[in-house]
Amino acid sequence: MNTTDPNLVTKKKAIYAGLRAHLSKREAIEALVMWEDRYAAKTGFSVRYFVSDLVKKHGAGKIPAKQIHMGIVSALSQGNVKDLEDPTELINSYRKLNDLPENETRYSLPETEALEVLLKKLLLAIKEENKKNDIISYVRSQVKNLEVNKDLKSEFINWLRDHQYKIRVAGKVEVRELQKITTLFYVACCEYLGPTETDAILAQTLHALSNNGGATFTHIFKKLL
Repeated sequence: MNTTDPNLVTKKKAIYAGLRAHLSKREAIEALVMWEDRYAAKTGFSVRYFVSDLVKKHGAGKIPAKQIHMGIVSALSQGNVKDLEDPTELINSYRKLNDLPENETRYSLPETEALEVLLKKLLLAIKEENKKNDIISYVRSQVKNLEVNKDLKSEFINWLRDHQYKIRVAGKVEVRELQKITTLFYVACCEYLGPTETDAILAQTLHALSNNGGATFTHIFKKLL
């Protein structure tokens, strides 16, 4: 889990695992609905406050609050969180069944994080500011024509305006959609730098990332290119 910008999908899986050890499936899903609505969009997440809300909902002494707290903390800290069950579909089904509004929390996914890291490093490797600005302008003018998730497209356009912006989407994103964005960037670079220089800069970028700041995403970079 990225501690500077936690992946909420991964966090949701960990919280569900911690809850299921002590609550029924329905109770755990109800608790996660509350977490999505009250906590998921917040920068910080306090397990203590979340469990306190659960106690208020169920009544004092009705649930093993201490064990639930410890279970969630343990699940959040373990290394194989990605292998845990994803309760997203169960939550969505519960919302529909009970006529609850869809959750609008936006997630920062490992794939979109990798895209940001790759493109930011690539742009830093381009030394001529005029060409760099031309490349960004070209991408901005063409991205509207890409057949990708509208949410992703809107977020990427925001990122083009501000490279510190975090791309967040409300659901899953297909790798092929991200590939279309990296391909567009590659075409733009070839247009203004030429294929030879573009390939050299891309190789330099990937090498730099493998040694510093991007090693975590190495397997994703291979999918994006």
